[in-house]
Amino acid sequence: MPAPSVFRKVVSSTTFSRADYTGEIEKENLTNRRDHEFDFIKRCIAILDFVLLNQECQYFETEAEKLRFLSETLNIQKHFLPSSLYLSSTNRVPTIRYFVDNFPMFVVRSSPVVTFTYIHEGTQRFTHFIRHLRRYLPLFRQLSEFRPVYASRADWQFEKATEIFNSFVKIPMESDIAEDLLRYFRVRKAWDEKKYRDVTEADLISRNQARKRFVGDRFEGMYRAWKNGHISEGHIRHEVGINDRKHTVGFATFLLPTGAAQAAPAGAGAERRDYTLQLSNSADLHP
Repeated sequence: MPAPSVFRKVVSSTTFSRADYTGEIEKENLTNRRDHEFDFIKRCIAILDFVLLNQECQYFETEAEKLRFLSETLNIQKHFLPSSLYLSSTNRVPTIRYFVDNFPMFVVRSSPVVTFTYIHEGTQRFTHFIRHLRRYLPLFRQLSEFRPVYASRADWQFEKATEIFNSFVKIPMESDIAEDLLRYFRVRKAWDEKKYRDVTEADLISRNQARKRFVGDRFEGMYRAWKNGHISEGHIRHEVGINDRKHTVGFATFLLPTGAAQAAPAGAGAERRDYTLQLSNSADLHP
């Protein structure tokens, strides 16, 4: 079973020195270092909870295993992978490390479809999740099919996390988003300015469909900036990217147990939750 070795891997990563912590940011006396350490340990515990509750998955436990699977099995070049540069006072050549977040990555039931996870723990806000998605986007674009899982102890985060993932990853990758988005903006702007003669029945149907599709703060902010002349259509095309291949993108949320739920006995009653991740070979995990 994979859990014991994964358990040792994550536990060992919670012990680190000041040099380890400051290696990338190059600041020896960061005042909030202890807060970051505490959040880091909480995240490691959350990762352990996830792994122990999903022991049937085939995990890629180390950086080397992840690199080998992606480069040899999926034929993806390293420069597409999320990486960080670490500098040392004794070596002027920076060290490149991959997947430094240590979030679980796995496949299930001998499927080649890889599952990535994001563990939301500590004080990180959704801006951290957005930065994480941006770091992984080059890799996501190389995959025809994949399925991320957003895990947290607070289920109130799931709706917002799904909205963010759809707007930054799922919608752009599963469609020719740039022209669809610009058409929606043009029709919406004409309607907002009461230029009804410029809007056809087909435009209205397209607008109503696009309104449900392009939902969220990202698209609203983009529309306001474009409408007011602050960004160009070229900027929008560059921002959302060009989809030149077919992608099937799944998304799932996973509720991690709280301390009370972890301590509850097996027959605790109707309030007890099933904390096992339900995954199948289909990537369509979350609408």
